Amino acid sequence: LSDALRDELKDMFAPRGPKAHPNLPRMATVRHTERLAGLLRRQLALPHSQLVAGGDVDAADMYVAPTVVAGVRDTDPLMEEELFGPVLSLVEVADVDDAVARVNARPHPLASYVFASPTVAKRFVDGTRSGATIVNDVSYHLVLPELPFGGVGESGIGAYHGKEGFLSMTQPRPVMRRNKGMEAANAPRYPNNVDKPFMVNFVRNIVMAGPRPRLVIVFAKLINKWGPLAATAAIAFYFGKRFSKL
Repeated sequence: LSDALRDELKDMFAPRGPKAHPNLPRMATVRHTERLAGLLRRQLALPHSQLVAGGDVDAADMYVAPTVVAGVRDTDPLMEEELFGPVLSLVEVADVDDAVARVNARPHPLASYVFASPTVAKRFVDGTRSGATIVNDVSYHLVLPELPFGGVGESGIGAYHGKEGFLSMTQPRPVMRRNKGMEAANAPRYPNNVDKPFMVNFVRNIVMAGPRPRLVIVFAKLINKWGPLAATAAIAFYFGKRFSKL
């Protein structure tokens, strides 16, 4: 894999190299360039690290060459934080279960990318959590308006693009309007009714019982289908029967 990545990077920017290539972007700021350069220096100072490709940095030009570092371990500098730069760390794993465990041991990423067979990819998708997961590609979900873009947990809250963006940027405000003719339904709210026998039975038989809450559902359907008048009549009938037994 290291040799293949090295050869591909060489062919991709031939013949002038990556720094002179007009289509290679720069880092956002000098500060971020120096931050990434510092992480690279610390990483490459470790005896188990190996520079596979790149490694060149020009802070004044905000340039970091596409870089591949092999032999990276979980506790190394390049694994301490999100890099936000063109540096790829190669971490050896025993198998797909080991890879899944290592991903889950860290904060949920904004996106995860897996290059694998359908079986292995499904194991990775089902076993990890991230803002997005792309199989056999990288970052392409950003240009698809049908897919929400956003993180989860430490990598962000909410999503953007299309319908998801509209929902994230708006506030669904609930508005409830009651008909004043349904005031009889408010009897359970008032303290002077709580200890009356009919109210105790109402709570025990309808609110607390298992199958009996269907009566409440019937009342709700009456409200939706027949309007406040029919619902009020049904509730008044119920309470009328209770009062008649007092």
